[in-house]
Amino acid sequence: MDLSASDKYEYQTIADSDTIRLILLQPSQEPSAPLQCSVIHTTLSERAHDIIEGYVALSYVWGNPMDRTSISIDGKHLDITTSLDNAFKHVRDKRRVLQIWADGICVDQTSVFDRNSQVARMGPIYSTARHTIIFLGKDSNENGSFIAFLSSRKTRLSISGSIDDLLRDFLDGPWFGRVWVLQELVLNVDRWVQIGRHRMRWDDVYQYITKGDSPRKLYQPRTAQEERFVAMNALRKDHTSSAGDNAYGPSRLLEVLSKRRGCGATNPRDMVFAHLGIAEKWACSNIPVEYGRTIEEVYEGVIKSFFKRTGNLCFLAQFENINPRRTGFPSWVPDWTVPFYHRMPLGDPKSDSQRDISVVIDTPGILAVKGFLCGKVVALIKSTSLPVVGYMGIEPSYADIVQWMNKSGSREILRTLVNLHATSYQMVKKISNSKQMCSLPS
Repeated sequence: MDLSASDKYEYQTIADSDTIRLILLQPSQEPSAPLQCSVIHTTLSERAHDIIEGYVALSYVWGNPMDRTSISIDGKHLDITTSLDNAFKHVRDKRRVLQIWADGICVDQTSVFDRNSQVARMGPIYSTARHTIIFLGKDSNENGSFIAFLSSRKTRLSISGSIDDLLRDFLDGPWFGRVWVLQELVLNVDRWVQIGRHRMRWDDVYQYITKGDSPRKLYQPRTAQEERFVAMNALRKDHTSSAGDNAYGPSRLLEVLSKRRGCGATNPRDMVFAHLGIAEKWACSNIPVEYGRTIEEVYEGVIKSFFKRTGNLCFLAQFENINPRRTGFPSWVPDWTVPFYHRMPLGDPKSDSQRDISVVIDTPGILAVKGFLCGKVVALIKSTSLPVVGYMGIEPSYADIVQWMNKSGSREILRTLVNLHATSYQMVKKISNSKQMCSLPS
């Protein structure tokens, strides 16, 4: 909508590194009533020690950036996406003022400076919040939503339609494919999933789908959407269990980028920036959030920072073999916007085999290294002939390995490997005989 300059909401500049904005969302008994709110400045330090009042962090999908409406902030108007307007109307309370953080309002989207500074604080913003609400949209299914079905098990609501269809619609939601949502899911301790007016804790939803009486338990996911759901929760659990002891070591950011590559991001820089909140400390201090940098500079900076710290070339396993690649990308820099999954593990950045590798030349677009001779390549195996190991967090079963080993092409690969490593061959043969997997080639 067209507004005069005097009617438009104007942001106050935030100069320090601890201040954030919060929205005071006014209550309403009528779901469709226009939104009314105020914006206040507060500090993360103050909120972290506040035992009386907490705020909610909102996780949602921006949707079509051209589909917009207006919200009233202290009598002034601010242009926001329709998806954010819809989320606020569903999460606001009927009687009480809700303190809530949402990037569409709490970050001045017209200011590169504000985006740089506030996005860099999104990790602490979500970890400090009392709750996170994952809003997946209004209930557009005439048969109800999956969350409504789970709620009906307690409230005796009447839900029609196939539970299998409701679950598929739930997992197909665009929220699961967006890049920012992993950090928003991982960092808060009390996560709620909401569709329409129905809301449930994330852990209860996951428990039902994977271990409850769900008609489609996800012990062996059958679709990419199911695998993505399981992988997201696995990353959440890994982050929670490793908090404080840095269990991933220096490769945590690369592990996450590898597993999340190809997720939806309006700005490709966000593929990196959206995961800094769950990255190791060295990554947060060495990879600045600067939207003024080119995509190539951001991605190259990640690789060079990692390499300088570890001396490990394992990032080459993430290189996508596609043609053409993004213009301007060095050949050794992965493009994490491409949904390619590497088959090689990242390895241990502290291993002795990497300690003598170091950077010789450090200029933009060029990575020159020195190292030592390990050996010679004696055989090449087509990558399409190799089994996918650990795809999206799902490990292969013995049946998967048996099926692969019994293929004719696999036997040639095994002959090549065992001829080079006779000792390893005897070990594999012993394991094979003990497990009765299949007969190896002689």
